[in-house]
Amino acid sequence: MTSQFLTRPSTFWERITAPFPHVEGESRRKARLLASVVVTTIPLAVALLIAHVVLLRISPFADAMFWNVFAFLPLAVLVYFLARHGFINLSSGLIVMFATTSILLPLFTPRVELAIPNLYFLGPLYMFCCLLFRLRIVALVIIVEPLIFIVASSWMTHVTLDDLFVPLIISVFVGAFTILLTFVHLRWVHDRVIERRYLEQRYRDMVDAMRDLIFEQDAQGRIISINIAAYDMLGWEPEELIGCNARDIIPPDDHPDALALYKNLLTGGAVYPVEHRLLRRDGSSIWIESHVTPHYEHGRLVRISGVARDITARKQAEAALRLSEERYRILVESISDYAFSSRIAADGSRVVEWMTEESFAHVTGYRSEDVTGSMLPVHPEDVPGVQAQLAATLRGEPTESEHRIITRGGEVRWIHIVRKPIWDEQQGRVIRYYAVAQDVTERKVAELALQQSEARYKAVSGLISDYAYYTRVEPNGDLVREWMTDSIVRVTGYTPEELAVNSLGPLFAPEERERVAQDRLRVMSGEAVNNEYQIITKGGEKRWLYIQRLPVWDERRTRVVGYYAAAQDVTERKLAEERRVRLTLEHERMNMIGQLVLALSHDFRTSLATIETSRYLIERMLGELLDDRLRGKLGNIQQAVGHMGAQLDNLHMISSLTRLHPMPNQVKDIIDSIVNEMHEAADQRGVSIRSESPPDLPLVTVDGEKLRVAARHLVLNAIAHSEAGQTVYISGFQRGAAVGLSVRDEGLGIDEQSAPHIFDLFYRGDEARNQNAGGIGVGLTIVKMIAEAHQGSVEFHSKPGSGSVFTILIPIAVEAVSVDR
Repeated sequence: MTSQFLTRPSTFWERITAPFPHVEGESRRKARLLASVVVTTIPLAVALLIAHVVLLRISPFADAMFWNVFAFLPLAVLVYFLARHGFINLSSGLIVMFATTSILLPLFTPRVELAIPNLYFLGPLYMFCCLLFRLRIVALVIIVEPLIFIVASSWMTHVTLDDLFVPLIISVFVGAFTILLTFVHLRWVHDRVIERRYLEQRYRDMVDAMRDLIFEQDAQGRIISINIAAYDMLGWEPEELIGCNARDIIPPDDHPDALALYKNLLTGGAVYPVEHRLLRRDGSSIWIESHVTPHYEHGRLVRISGVARDITARKQAEAALRLSEERYRILVESISDYAFSSRIAADGSRVVEWMTEESFAHVTGYRSEDVTGSMLPVHPEDVPGVQAQLAATLRGEPTESEHRIITRGGEVRWIHIVRKPIWDEQQGRVIRYYAVAQDVTERKVAELALQQSEARYKAVSGLISDYAYYTRVEPNGDLVREWMTDSIVRVTGYTPEELAVNSLGPLFAPEERERVAQDRLRVMSGEAVNNEYQIITKGGEKRWLYIQRLPVWDERRTRVVGYYAAAQDVTERKLAEERRVRLTLEHERMNMIGQLVLALSHDFRTSLATIETSRYLIERMLGELLDDRLRGKLGNIQQAVGHMGAQLDNLHMISSLTRLHPMPNQVKDIIDSIVNEMHEAADQRGVSIRSESPPDLPLVTVDGEKLRVAARHLVLNAIAHSEAGQTVYISGFQRGAAVGLSVRDEGLGIDEQSAPHIFDLFYRGDEARNQNAGGIGVGLTIVKMIAEAHQGSVEFHSKPGSGSVFTILIPIAVEAVSVDR
């Protein structure tokens, strides 16, 4: 009775200052603190009002303090309810504002000497802020409030800074010292929290590592914490049991004992170990021995902690001893199918002494007398293996094996059998052996299905990827490759044995190995990883692989036990991407050249036009005064202007190759137009032109004007390198999936030194020839660029003294590239 009486005031105080249930964490502590301050202050304020009115007999309407206290009461009530609802910042801010206003207002009265002491209340106000606000906010308040008083004093002629200096300095000093103490206290609390979390984690790790069940319950019997042993013992995840009542996992027959223990704890009785059963998730039950510890607060039970140990095996043993079972009872109960004992005679024959008849008949369909002294019902293919195992058992060796049997109904089943021999020292031989057998047909069928599934997966993986493999991850992090498709040899040149799984080996390029190692760690942490890597084949060739890795988790998803991987050779795609990038860069470069050529050709053509106009005017002005020498010089100027204009056209052609306009064209028509166009140039050199093309040539999709320019350059080049009386041949033909245009001359041919460079820009094999005999070395370059722009190519064959043959090949099935930028 005395203890209950003593606990009543604290219970009442907790009840009126406790925050509402939705307020949690640090906010709950601050809310309780603020509510306690307000509850303590309200009676003091009421007492102060009564003292003013009744005891001191001061008129409340003439006393400013009376009005301050009177105004504080409704504010305190409001703050009290806001604090209990968790509005800490709002409620404490109202108090700070009210206190600041109460301190500031008296300074506006003429009696400054009475108002100045109010400033000393700033110190307690700062202490109050330290309890509820963050230190940065408190520091801001300590800085801002003195500034407010100093600024306010500038409007009050009866208040000077000297009046405010001492109280403000003392208040700021008290506030700063309070902040320092609060900071030190918070650091101390933070260190204790870190230490407590560390100890709690160590405790949690230790608890989870224990095989015994460790739990906590609240006063109503609800489980509030339990370790991972709940899964091993009961089959429940700890999260599934938290919040459940303990009686839900206790069999109904054991409820009275559990209720008696709970009542004993409520009344503060003695604590003793209790043995009872618990229900497993699958409906079965286990026996446990519980040691519980009650925890009381103010004489009231608040929670129960305890440790429970699985004593099922002990209880089973006790039950076995109590029932006085026969000598092999424990053996029979520990197996799932059947057991037997065979006596070994001196001549080596075996006689079945006893057998679990019902279970043997259930598994095999036979009775013990049906198989005495024979190998029945062992599958014929497994008889040699069983005989070898029996021979080892007769030598005194414990054996364990799996073999097939044929039941009486003709069904094939798998048996796992363990034999333990009994050696007789006097006779020097095995006199009997005990055996237990389990039907493992379902497991063997599952294993066979798994093997077949793995084989199918390997076959399918080999079809959908270049090669695939599976790697097992050991608990210590080592990698073991279980299988790999043989196509690895075709892709990399290496056999699986040559590629060590725990090292990156010679397969991956040196610059890729760090990335491969990181991706392995990622997949071992449970992340599916897809990436591309450069490899070096056994033959030294560099190729690209796209490897997809998929992790495999264990049943409880606690760790990755392996990962599947499939690799595809993406070298052609990578090379295509590189070619596409190079082509894009080439287009960009040609566009820049085109812009430069257009800009320069405009200036050059203007200058050339000026030169030609001047030459013409000079020739007209001099008229008959021109002699042959001067007329020849003017003619050279005219030829040079024409030649430079032609070369500007060539450069403009080069720059315009990125702007093709492909259309279906007949190569024979292009050849006929070139022959008609070039007759005059050929006649001037004394060279004849002949053309030949079959009429059934397929159409090609090309820019006809560009291809005509290429043919014109080849014909002009052939005429320039032919002597009078020789013939230039131009022909069209089909070669496989391409149409060709060939130009052949009978000239001097191309020497071996010049052959590798004839398609280079601005290359001229004969530097001594004049402009009438050749250009600046862009003609063949233009021919090659036009052919490649149409996805074609240029071939040439030449022999010094026997002429040259140039051939343009254009694909039939592939349309020419058309880029217009």
